[in-house]
Amino acid sequence: MADAKAPAHPPTKPVIPELRGACFKMALPEGWTDRSVYLAALPETIQDMQPSLAVTQDNIPGLKDVEGFAQGLMLDLQGQLPDYKEIKKERRSLAGRSANYVQYAWKNPKDVVVRQAQWYVYKDPVMFIITASAPESAFARLEEQFDEIVKAFTISLK
Repeated sequence: MADAKAPAHPPTKPVIPELRGACFKMALPEGWTDRSVYLAALPETIQDMQPSLAVTQDNIPGLKDVEGFAQGLMLDLQGQLPDYKEIKKERRSLAGRSANYVQYAWKNPKDVVVRQAQWYVYKDPVMFIITASAPESAFARLEEQFDEIVKAFTISLK
């Protein structure tokens, strides 16, 4: 009688993260992390600036204090942006999760006052930061449009 052998199983491969854009995907070597920045901009230029909406993502497993993380980044910005002025800070709902929202203004090197709004939303292990930017003179006109776009934001982590 022949010895019974356990069925052979193929060795498990490590999961390789992929970058996926609107029209591409790219495998990354082990140890690399997706820190994508997605940027959408209006075609119009106002005061040498294109109003835009950016989404960044950072891999931060196990983050417990999202509000503290957001406040820390805002403190960094205050020290880096000329004439920084906080306009509004509140909690909002985004993608079915609690999000930190902050709106502020600052003066760029061309002496244009820029207004930005940021939404910080976390789903372990990823912190998403959405930033809407426009010259102060155009922000009020674009704010509703920015809000509508951001309301459609969803998170689909595997």
